[in-house]
Amino acid sequence: MRASGCGRVVVRGFRGEGFGIGGISSRIVELSCKSPLRLYPMESAEALDTGSAVCLMGGYGGGMLGGDSFRVNITVEDNATLQLGTQSSTKVYKSPAQSHLHSKATTLMEMDATVGAGGLLVVTPDSVVPFKNARFSQKQAIYLHQPSISEGAASGGSCVVVDICSAGRSMYGGGGGFEGFNSHDGPGERWQFDLFESRIDVHQVGYEIKGKKNDGKNKGQMRSLVTESVRLQAETRGETAWGMDIYH
Repeated sequence: MRASGCGRVVVRGFRGEGFGIGGISSRIVELSCKSPLRLYPMESAEALDTGSAVCLMGGYGGGMLGGDSFRVNITVEDNATLQLGTQSSTKVYKSPAQSHLHSKATTLMEMDATVGAGGLLVVTPDSVVPFKNARFSQKQAIYLHQPSISEGAASGGSCVVVDICSAGRSMYGGGGGFEGFNSHDGPGERWQFDLFESRIDVHQVGYEIKGKKNDGKNKGQMRSLVTESVRLQAETRGETAWGMDIYH
């Protein structure tokens, strides 16, 4: 393992401030990170209009070295909104061999997020770009809380999650020309990483049971709403590159 970075973001909604939805303006009230992970609070006209807080993730050099691990904890409190993105595409460099294990180290990215009642988390990163021989594994767990009678929120927590993986450094060694991008045997790295896997789990917390109203007694109940998992592995790639390279 080369380096372990971690971070935490807490967002709170404030009524009567700004021009956000329902008169609520969201602000980051807690932010911390450990190198090589970096977290950047941002401001924009669009964010001010919608009342959302904005935070970007990144690493030194705009990528992750083989074997690095990033862990991020996100809390969006009741009625608050956070847009979480990245500085640019996340480059994943090739994984070094672990001689004592006779295997290659896997680069890890984990996010654990809690969204309060009436809150919204929007995760819109740029694409992950795995370089040749890179190994990358990502897990995202999101917990959406439902309101109880005593809470002021009218709806449960919500989320929008975007997950993108590119073919790699398609123009690498191509001299900037289009020929290198199209040529199967020419320059460029397309689908030449060893492993890309990504899993997203969305859970609902505090849902109603058997038609009963959520009065707070059932708040600990949790159920899975969405599970999405993708695994692309070199051993199963074959000559068709998983059938996704439309330029063949």
